[in-house]
Amino acid sequence: MVPTKAQLEWQDLENYLFIHFGPNTFTDKKWEDGKEDPKVFNPMQFDTRQWARTAKRAQLHFRKAMTFNRLLLQEYIAPGQRVQRFRVEVPDHGQYKEIANETTIGHKRILLLPATKTREVRITITGAKACPVLSEVQLFNAPKG
Repeated sequence: MVPTKAQLEWQDLENYLFIHFGPNTFTDKKWEDGKEDPKVFNPMQFDTRQWARTAKRAQLHFRKAMTFNRLLLQEYIAPGQRVQRFRVEVPDHGQYKEIANETTIGHKRILLLPATKTREVRITITGAKACPVLSEVQLFNAPKG
């Protein structure tokens, strides 16, 4: 089987971001089924403040420009939903241009965005009840129609 042109272009980006840290980190399961005891998520030296400092302004950088029109965000919500507000920005002539200003993420949130071509995306959490814990961030370029 030969990769498609789109698959080869995606591989050529050589950059992606996948963060997943939850109960399956401690159970060695690839996928959660939602039935794990929340007590299994109890790391001994887990500094959520460090994660919050990092996650408060997450920046994704790509070797070359990519086009996307969907953003998937997930929170680890066993300790409760935390993110109250966030924004998504891309660089535009030396400044950042806001392409989304939203409320809540929860278990999974998929934003439908204008088609955007960029080498950088910035996600800033502007309001949270407690230290936010993002478990996943993905960008997609969904087909039209």
